[in-house]
Amino acid sequence: MKRWNLQIELKSDFCTTTGEAIPGMLNSKTALEYGIPYIPAKRIKGCLLVAGREMADNGVISQEALFRIFGRPGLERAEGIRVEDGRLSAVPGYLFGRENGEVVAAGEYERLLKTAKERTDIDEQLLEDIFTGKRTRTALDKKRGTAKNHSLRTVQVVPAGILFTSRIEGELGEEEEKILHSCVKGLRHMGIGITRGMGEVRCTLKKIEYGNEEVKESLSILKEFPKETEISLSYEIELEQPVVMAGGQEDGLNQIQASAVSGALAGMYIKMNSLGDSAHEDESFRRIFLRDGVQFGNAFLKRDGIQYVPAPKAFAVPKEDRKAWFNSMAGGQAVRKKQISSQICLDTNGLYLAEPHKEIHFHHARPADRGIGHALNDRAEDTSVPTGQFFHYIALSKGQTFAGSWRGKAEDILALTKCLEAYQYRLRLGTSKTAEYGNCRFRILEAVPVRREHREPAAGQQDEDLARGREWLVWLLSPLVYRSPSDGSYATGSDPLIAQMSKELNSKIEQIDSVCSSTVINGYNSKWRLPAAACPAVSAGSSFHIRTAGDVEAWEIEDMRWGMLTGRGCGQVKAVPWEDCAGGKIMDDAPAELGNVREDKGPSVETDRFFNAVSEYREKRLQQEEAARNALEWLDKQDKNAIPSASEISLLIQMLKGRDGRPRDYEAIRKEAERISGDGKRARILNFMKPCGGKSAEFMKQYLEAAKWKARKREGEDE
Repeated sequence: MKRWNLQIELKSDFCTTTGEAIPGMLNSKTALEYGIPYIPAKRIKGCLLVAGREMADNGVISQEALFRIFGRPGLERAEGIRVEDGRLSAVPGYLFGRENGEVVAAGEYERLLKTAKERTDIDEQLLEDIFTGKRTRTALDKKRGTAKNHSLRTVQVVPAGILFTSRIEGELGEEEEKILHSCVKGLRHMGIGITRGMGEVRCTLKKIEYGNEEVKESLSILKEFPKETEISLSYEIELEQPVVMAGGQEDGLNQIQASAVSGALAGMYIKMNSLGDSAHEDESFRRIFLRDGVQFGNAFLKRDGIQYVPAPKAFAVPKEDRKAWFNSMAGGQAVRKKQISSQICLDTNGLYLAEPHKEIHFHHARPADRGIGHALNDRAEDTSVPTGQFFHYIALSKGQTFAGSWRGKAEDILALTKCLEAYQYRLRLGTSKTAEYGNCRFRILEAVPVRREHREPAAGQQDEDLARGREWLVWLLSPLVYRSPSDGSYATGSDPLIAQMSKELNSKIEQIDSVCSSTVINGYNSKWRLPAAACPAVSAGSSFHIRTAGDVEAWEIEDMRWGMLTGRGCGQVKAVPWEDCAGGKIMDDAPAELGNVREDKGPSVETDRFFNAVSEYREKRLQQEEAARNALEWLDKQDKNAIPSASEISLLIQMLKGRDGRPRDYEAIRKEAERISGDGKRARILNFMKPCGGKSAEFMKQYLEAAKWKARKREGEDE
């Protein structure tokens, strides 16, 4: 796997709009994360592809080579390069009020973002003010030759000089790598308004050599288990990018499905062992992935070290009091109720609720005719060719952690962990994995042999995993699939589960009550491009109140995967002693579990320098704002007509910015203002700019901005 850093330097103002707006203030917002601009990966990959298409159209490269680099739609597996978001890498000093041409490095982006959120003296709005500006434009009325009514548009832009870095990786040959370099050189414009002086960029591609920066997990955590030993491996998946689960299924929006993880690992296994299209003929592959040799479990939300799981259908809240919960199978609650749909953590203090963070991403697929700059959707007269589409994804937000477990023979688990190590413990999950989405980090927590016998808790030990009793609430964390032994048809009742539990636990089990529903498990076979076989199942959350003939421990019920399709995550359950789930209070925030929260690295030297520059600028700006306001008030008192029109001040602001975006000094602006035609207008502007003589660019910026809004206010009053 080859990797490169794509460096994107802005040579002019830039806006990569996300479809968001602020009514009355901004018509188009650029992509921001906590006030820090970034370039979405889909935009980067799309622009590289456009540069490649232009070369292919002119016969410089072949269309087939372009497919090998960027992939083609409709493939069963992703191919070509994978592109990550362009993250802030360096900032020109002028944005911090420094006029010596200094460039301030941003350091590692994740540390930068974490530090920005933790610093109490720096807020999101300050960062947005530093790294973005506003640019207005209008449409002309051809008959009058003036601005068309209601055509004023304000665009949020990222100023020139900022440097972004995007990570690209892929398995490319020498020819494809040369073409990728050519595409990077041909990429000259990005974002909107590229025919209006915006979006000019300079791009360079630098290869990354594998080295000490790659953190590889040790396989010693698996110990020296005999090959046939059945073990349970606990893991965490940290989302480094938003993840979009296939089809937008409801469960996929709240958890990482086992089928997604097993599919990603199957792809790794096939590549590592060069199985190609003959993977199904390999005995190890069939055992691990096709015959439930490894039982891949769903991964559920883990926050502050606390594990959350889907709520049982038996739990509900009164509609009049959402702060109290009860078990509907326990009786005594004749009230209007609502099921708990959140994920839960139940302990002796109460019931804690949590929901995975989600976000909406908007995207624009351009028409085949590149002369059309917007999606036509169904408005096009001829839809036989791609006419573009505006669409959105609902994604799990990055930065979240999901935890789960696998179960299987030590030999098979070890083969999977070797695949993970070869890929630096990175996974690509969900859809649209080649750009902007799906990058995750896999972390092994522990691997232990599957327990076979009871164990007594140590003195003073309180471990819910050692809970013991005869009366239980058992609910499904994932769908449950069974076939009837009589005719082979799918069964959706509870009888097969009770029968299997009685056999495995070696204890007669009585079902007292249940609250359950059914669902259908289906999917899509990408190899054959056909829907996968659908099968009825008992849906997740279905709850059962059971009583065993003898004492049973919680792990005996939870560690088993019940029913069929356990390799796809089906049959996971949670068991709680009946006396612990009668009802109680819903707590707002669960306390962090001590010793189970990963320590994050502190800020680096570069990050410290970056935020020192931000803090210095904040103090300097406050001083310059006050000085500019005083100078403007003094000028206004001397002459009520000294402040020019808003359009004239906007022209001065453009003069201040310069053609390369870097601010110019007072003398350069004065000399350019002296070339203005019209004696009255020239004299008014020169007189207005006199308070800026000898002042810094930051003072002039604040002076002009304050004057522009003052002029607009007066013009509005005159109308």
